[in-house]
Amino acid sequence: MAEHVNDYYKHRVSAFPQDIIRGNISIIIKNLTLEDNERTFWAFAAVLDGSVMKKYHLEHTQICQVTLQIGVPYQNPRLDVNMKTMTAVCTTQGGFPAPEIQWVLLYTSSHQSVESRNIQTTTMQNYHDRLYSSRSTLLIPAGPHEAVSCLIHNPTLNTTMRATDTFSKGAGVTSSPECLISAAVFLLTALHWL
Repeated sequence: MAEHVNDYYKHRVSAFPQDIIRGNISIIIKNLTLEDNERTFWAFAAVLDGSVMKKYHLEHTQICQVTLQIGVPYQNPRLDVNMKTMTAVCTTQGGFPAPEIQWVLLYTSSHQSVESRNIQTTTMQNYHDRLYSSRSTLLIPAGPHEAVSCLIHNPTLNTTMRATDTFSKGAGVTSSPECLISAAVFLLTALHWL
């Protein structure tokens, strides 16, 4: 009922009244912004007892509560490997919330996570748009590994992006970003708030 919707969301929320009687109380919130992150929404119902008198059995009873989690996907990571200094630098930007970054060394038939003492990561949030940028540097340990991968994980969207560079002698380093995607909770697709 529109009169019970907070003014901030009055023209941004749509419901499906025809589905409510079947127990579906889904709503759509339009024009999401990062200001909506962590906001809690409650659904209330007034249930009639079904008699001829149409008397309320439950009136304005809270039936569920949900907290909104906003996620913005990161841009494909860039991975640069310097074989002279034995370092790899992985950068990404434009996402929300702060990413989780992991490094993996690849061998002929296996892979191994890198110890944190070999990694230095800096993550900064832009003051204006509140999106994050990250830069992670790996000191590549000596060993028979053939490639290195940087994994950028967005915990809200549950997506992981990967950039892999192979150690090729004399031919330079090649990069092949991949995107491994699973289910997302909420995705901010348009940045109307900029």
